[in-house]
Amino acid sequence: MTTFADGGKSLVGFVRQLTLADLGPLESLLRSDPVSNCFLDARVRGAGLDPWRLGGDIWGYLDGDALHSVAYVGANLVPVATTPASRAALADRLRMSPRRCSSFVGDREEVLDLWRLLEPAWGPAREVRDEGVQGRRALRVVARALGRAVLQLEHGPYRSARVPTDV
Repeated sequence: MTTFADGGKSLVGFVRQLTLADLGPLESLLRSDPVSNCFLDARVRGAGLDPWRLGGDIWGYLDGDALHSVAYVGANLVPVATTPASRAALADRLRMSPRRCSSFVGDREEVLDLWRLLEPAWGPAREVRDEGVQGRRALRVVARALGRAVLQLEHGPYRSARVPTDV
């Protein structure tokens, strides 16, 4: 981590697929905002970190051994607790392989910024529905048959999801 003269901090990290050894730090990160992270938390509680059972991979953004951000990469791409630096690193990693997700789900700022970074490589969205939306909302990028995408607003973050009672 670099500390600037004004006291600001900048992470210089790397992205890698999480393993069973990362389960504790991942659970701590997910518990930091249980409502926003309930989708991924439910997946991890039910399937652990096994990509086959999860239906995708979980990539982490780390600085040394510290886990700062993650992204679930399956049918949906779900960024969790990302920063501009981690989104840039995740986008670099995502561009290395063909797109396999059909939608982006998560915090509005995180989703839109990650899409901004990926759009040049993955092509334009067919439609963006973002007018008049304030605060946190779940956004979805839904793929079209020819590889194009639609940004589609889901009203209310994870409306039907349940928050674990032990949180």
